[in-house]
Order: sequence, then C-alpha cells, then structure tokens
Amino acid sequence: MLAELRKVNNELDSKRKSVKRAYSEPLKDFEAEVKDLQSNLTAVISPINDGLKELEEQHRLDRERGVELLISGMAKELDIDPNRVRIAPNWLNKSITQSKLKDEITATLTELKNADDLLKANKKQVTDYAKQKQVEPDGWIAQLEQGQELEYIFKAIDNVAAKHSVEAIKKTVAHESIPETPEIPQATANTESTKVEASQRSAVQSYTLKITGTIDQLFALKNYMVNNGLKFEKA
Repeated sequence: MLAELRKVNNELDSKRKSVKRAYSEPLKDFEAEVKDLQSNLTAVISPINDGLKELEEQHRLDRERGVELLISGMAKELDIDPNRVRIAPNWLNKSITQSKLKDEITATLTELKNADDLLKANKKQVTDYAKQKQVEPDGWIAQLEQGQELEYIFKAIDNVAAKHSVEAIKKTVAHESIPETPEIPQATANTESTKVEASQRSAVQSYTLKITGTIDQLFALKNYMVNNGLKFEKA
C-alpha cells in the first residue's frame, strides 16, 4: 500500500515537471524577445531623453538671461548695481508670469535702495559726529559699512575723544612751569639735597591756571583730577 502511494506521488511530481517545462520554455523565449525589444527601445529613448534635458537646460539659461536683462534695466532706473540682485529660484520657473516677476524684482530693488539710503544717511551722521569730536572718521565709516551698529560707533567715538582730551590735558599740565627747587648751599651733602628735592616733590602745592577747551575736554580734565586725588575750586 505504502509503495503504491509513493509511486503515485512520484508520477505526479514527474507530471508537474513535464508540464512546467512545457510552459517554461515558451516563457523563456518570450522573455528573451521582450528584453531584446526593450534594449532596442532604450537605445532610442536615451538619446531622446538626453536631448530633452539639454533642451530644457537651454530654455532655463534663456529664461535666466531674460531675467538678468530685466533686472539690469530696472536696477539702472534706481542707480543700483544689478550684480547685487540675487536671482530667486522661482524667477526661472516656466509658470511665473511677467507681472509677478517684475513685482518681485521691484521689491528686491526697493530693499536694496532703502538700505543704500540708510547707509548714506548714517555715514553722514558718523562723519559729522567724528569731526565734531575731532576724531578721524574714515575708520568708523569702514566699520559702519561692515554692519556695525550706529549707536556702538557713537559710543566708541566718545571714548576715543575723551582719551584724546585726557592725553592733551596731561601734555598741557606737564609743560606748565613748576617753581624751581630752592638752591641748596654747595657745602650741603648730596644726600641732604636729595632729601630736599624729595620733600619738595611730596609737598602740597597750589597753582592758578587758565584752561581753555571744549565741554567734553573740561569734563575729562575734571574726571582726571578727581581720579588722581587733585583738589580744585573756582578762582
């Protein structure tokens, strides 16, 4: 009984393989034919596809040149360098209308124009303020062009001006005449002379000076004297 069942099973498997071969061989032949046809089609499609890509790129470059010409003409009216305008990606889209394109370019140019006008006005303020404080303006103008804030520059100019005032006052005070040390008899020993000179230097002395300067300079002098323990009063 078992042997007969095994025999039937083997016959079924053999039949399956026979039928499969009958169907597989035509299928393999068909697949080979299809692959051959696909290969031929690919050989035709690839050059066409490459050509379309080149054509699309050429159209994109044409649109870009058109946008550049439009920017150049519009920028010239506002006295703006067209090279400062960065072309937005959507300006090169085939779907964008000429009206929308002009509106967006106008908005960009207006921003640049406003920035230029503000920078020009700020330059004048810095130049005038620096001259008022008797400070060279060129370095501060360069910082302004690099994006430094106006308020910071004004404070920096004030600091430089105050420093210059203090230095000028120090030089003035240093060159004022100071009473000579009383003459020491020749017989006095050098050590005694040194003691007298040291005593003269450490002694509190008063001078009446007439000082002329700007309000900023006078305030700087006052601060210098206070910081160094000098007393002063109105004459």
